[in-house]
Amino acid sequence: LLTQIRNHTIATAEAAKAVAQMLKLKEADQYYYMGLLHDIGAILVTQILEEISKKEPIEDQQQIHTAIRQLHCKFGAVLLQRWGLSNQLQTLALYHEKPEEAEQLSVELQVLHFADQLTEHLGFTLCADNTSVNTPLDSEFANKSGLNAEHIELLSKRIQAHVLAVSNIL
Repeated sequence: LLTQIRNHTIATAEAAKAVAQMLKLKEADQYYYMGLLHDIGAILVTQILEEISKKEPIEDQQQIHTAIRQLHCKFGAVLLQRWGLSNQLQTLALYHEKPEEAEQLSVELQVLHFADQLTEHLGFTLCADNTSVNTPLDSEFANKSGLNAEHIELLSKRIQAHVLAVSNIL
């Protein structure tokens, strides 16, 4: 599970940076950092579940995946707040899966949401459950941003190569 979370995080970070570069956004390297932190709550939820399972084993993997999916955004935002990180990073953690719920739909949130969807679409899922199979891409964002099928293909190859390279290092 931790390997899945790591691979999803690395893939999303690279995807966010690559999309920012394609769109010629300022400080594209910062999008990698945003991608690394967007699902930090999944690690926290995993640690809590590990502690709980020491007292009472959790044998149903679906329950674990559901808990992570339901809690990771809020837990991540709270953790980033406790660490004293920016409101922007907290917002990205909280709303990256449902950007329409954010007070303001920033470019950063749109890019991170798209990057997160793309990595899920490529199979780098946060957790291997049935909720992430065949994740559709935000075609409205892609169309509005000028990202076509060729761009998506280039992004996909870059993300897969990056995850493989980082995995080989670790």
